Amino acid sequence: MIIIGIQDPWDEEKMIESDSNSNKNFLSPDNYPEKEHPISINDKYRIISDNTTDFISIISFSEDPVYTYVNSRYKKMLGFDPEEMIGKQVSDFLHPDDKAPMTDLIKKYLSMDNENEQKNTEQFLIRMCDKSGKWHFLEVTSNLVGNQIINVAKDITEYKKREDELRDKSEELEMMNRELLVLREQLTDINDNLEYKVQERTKEVEKLLKQKDLFITQLDHDLRTPLTPLLNLIPILKRRIDDPKSTEIFQVIQTAINRLNSVVKKTSRFVYYNAPSTIIQLDEFNLFDLIEEILHKMNIDPAIYQIRNNIDKQLQIVADKNMIAELFENILDNAVKFNMGDNEIALEAKTTYEHIIISIKDTGIGINEEQLSNIFEPFYKADESRHDLESHGVGLALCKLIVEKNYGTIWAESEGLDKGSTFYVSLPDKTNLKKLYNSKLVSLSNYMKNCQEK
Repeated sequence: MIIIGIQDPWDEEKMIESDSNSNKNFLSPDNYPEKEHPISINDKYRIISDNTTDFISIISFSEDPVYTYVNSRYKKMLGFDPEEMIGKQVSDFLHPDDKAPMTDLIKKYLSMDNENEQKNTEQFLIRMCDKSGKWHFLEVTSNLVGNQIINVAKDITEYKKREDELRDKSEELEMMNRELLVLREQLTDINDNLEYKVQERTKEVEKLLKQKDLFITQLDHDLRTPLTPLLNLIPILKRRIDDPKSTEIFQVIQTAINRLNSVVKKTSRFVYYNAPSTIIQLDEFNLFDLIEEILHKMNIDPAIYQIRNNIDKQLQIVADKNMIAELFENILDNAVKFNMGDNEIALEAKTTYEHIIISIKDTGIGINEEQLSNIFEPFYKADESRHDLESHGVGLALCKLIVEKNYGTIWAESEGLDKGSTFYVSLPDKTNLKKLYNSKLVSLSNYMKNCQEK
């Protein structure tokens, strides 16, 4: 930095007297060659001062300092001509809060040993007001040279603006962090309380489910006890009666008892399959042969129903065989019960990526859109498709439980009432089943044993 000592306002003799020897030698005209029209050293200082990016000013060394010189940069920043500032007190342009630091600086200089020049440089921040009333931040380096003070300043207004913005943002973020911490603590309390409530409600639900299962199990036992002798004795009594009217009455009784027995049996199975503790026993078996066994057991009259088993005779699946048998018994029983028109039922199967999809298509009464979304719900009944006298609303719900226990899915499709229905069952193949296997619910012992034997 070049320290410029100027008085009145560019007195070369006094400036040189107050400057250091090094500066006198550096600024001496003897160091420059003679020119026809040499520029005076004062003019050189002016040129340097007016073309620097810094704000240079000279103020008197007194308790109430005044400006004796300001460079042209002040006009660009404050809008004041040098003549408007020279002779005016420095405090006229300062922010009220910055007048005290300037006063403290003057007092410090007055109390200093002026011979010790190393202590004559000070740095501080001030705010100056321009003609429009806007405040500018200046970072000032002040030097006491002789009986005058030279100030070299930089405009840091934009820097201070960014600094204030960052501080405001930092404070805003800090406040947000505090709010987030409070919210976090509140959420933690809510979660802890919610977890406790969920645990309590879960215990209550589990207790109710156990009570429900016990009730249905007990009801199953209480109903089966009187039903068993009735199921065995009524056919015997029916054969011993010759009166056609009495025979017809016994037939009605037997039908009602058979239906009641079916309700009890399926409800009991529904409770069993719905229990989380139910374990399925996997085995590998031929699907075509299983369907044929079911059809033979159902003793369907071929003169009335046309049933086509189009499943590949070599198709093997891995699942709980007893469950799958019960699944297709229920679906085929519905297909026969609610069939009409051509009385056709077709079974097909195809293999896709990691799945085997079996379809059972009938020409029955069909299902509308509302019923399609509810038919697998327990005890759901609709007059058009479920026939209250023929259905108790458990069969398809039981089918869904069986399929889900075997890691599959079931769904139905129909174009509407009187247009037939198609039920689809998707089961995982061997490869996919290994991925879905859960040791707590599935026993692979039978399957692995059979594989080893084969």
